[in-house]
Amino acid sequence: MVCDAAVDSYRVKERVLAERLAGSFRPGMLVLADRGLPGAHVWQRLAATGADLLWRIPSIWKLPVERVLPDGSWISTVRGGRGRSVRPPKDIRVRVIEYSLDIPGRDQVERYRLITTLMDPETAPAAELAALYGERWEVENTLAELKTTQIGTRTVMPSKSPDLVFQEIYAHLVLYTGLRVLMSGEPQRTTGSGPALLRRGPAGSPPEHHLAEQGFFPLSTCPRWPVNSRRRSTRPADSGP
Repeated sequence: MVCDAAVDSYRVKERVLAERLAGSFRPGMLVLADRGLPGAHVWQRLAATGADLLWRIPSIWKLPVERVLPDGSWISTVRGGRGRSVRPPKDIRVRVIEYSLDIPGRDQVERYRLITTLMDPETAPAAELAALYGERWEVENTLAELKTTQIGTRTVMPSKSPDLVFQEIYAHLVLYTGLRVLMSGEPQRTTGSGPALLRRGPAGSPPEHHLAEQGFFPLSTCPRWPVNSRRRSTRPADSGP
């Protein structure tokens, strides 16, 4: 299920969008991210929310071994580089987990390096975190469901202004969330086990369930996505041709 989303034009970097999600992070969460996202500033911003982070990092990051832990992971310091940011650099202390996977069909094993805010190897063993990181790939199923099944691979959004494009994107996110709430809630009302499966027609057609008739899709379960107020459309408020 999607719990929050940040949307903007292609000129806005992914790390900037990631920082906008900080308002939805809280203690007790574990946030996974692939190696294209990590940066010292975004790490500091999101770690300050109290959520724990477990991110894969690029191989170019230098992570000297400062203290080896019993499970083979180690403590290191990421030096905060200034780069293009106007914010002052700040070093961050992390725990590093390194392992390799022998993936079928590939000649070489793939090496993974993860950094995390979970510093205690007893409460969060390296092997468990490495196995847990594999769950990050489930987000690809979410993207496939949104982009391929729900929206359609050949579908072009008909909106003619930035505000209406934002509105259409959030509408798809709300629909996706509603379907997931329906799928997770229906088993308890019927058989009491397993996720519900919704039969779906071609992309863009409604599922063979009627949410209004079911009556158990409370609005309180929907993320409160912000309305884009920075852009004002100069066109009439319709998305027709």
